[in-house]
Amino acid sequence: MSAPNVYAAINAVSAELAEAGIAKTRINEADDYHYRSVDDVLDRLAPLLAKHRLCVLPRPTRRR
Repeated sequence: MSAPNVYAAINAVSAELAEAGIAKTRINEADDYHYRSVDDVLDRLAPLLAKHRLCVLPRPTRRR
């Protein structure tokens, strides 16, 4: 996939994600705040990435 196509796919994923967003359905009872978990984000994001044929690959920037 060429760079302009990658940017178009990223834009499409962002647009679909913006339509409904990801609700903060979890509650931290100790500190009394709502949050969304990493699993909530991945559950919503994974089908969109597959639909638009994007793959997120981590790249280490430094070694420990």
